[in-house]
Amino acid sequence: MPYSPIPCSIHDHLELACIAGALLRIDCDSGETLEATAITIQARSDKTEWLLCQLPDNKQQAIRLDHIKGFEPISPKGLFPRIELP
Repeated sequence: MPYSPIPCSIHDHLELACIAGALLRIDCDSGETLEATAITIQARSDKTEWLLCQLPDNKQQAIRLDHIKGFEPISPKGLFPRIELP
């Protein structure tokens, strides 16, 4: 599936979550919902972008940004409101 860049304003919220080390609730287009700590955004050689997260079991998982349907901070609360992707 070709990569579809996400809007810059949404990208900015993910960067803020990484800077804050926020615990996020992330809804993926697969129907899966994860609770994970945002670590960083990675740009790969194939020009896709991924959110690298740490899961509660201390494993890391990368989520392709265009596979995220929505996300919200669990902690710290109030960092930003729930974000829905088009």
